[in-house]
Amino acid sequence: MSTQEEQIKAAIVIYGDRIAIASPELNSATELACYKLNQFVDYISTLDPELERHEAITMASSALHFH
Repeated sequence: MSTQEEQIKAAIVIYGDRIAIASPELNSATELACYKLNQFVDYISTLDPELERHEAITMASSALHFH
């Protein structure tokens, strides 16, 4: 049984053909992944300060895709 706080932290996820409720653990993992990805994009931006933010995001995406 989950606590009220855990229920509040759960997120509703909408897929193309269904709606699901994400667990608090999945929600926390997603939040951490986004935070780490943002740090990686910031790091790429320090390597080439002339990069626009969207260019650094594209480079991060490419690096993760080919890793």
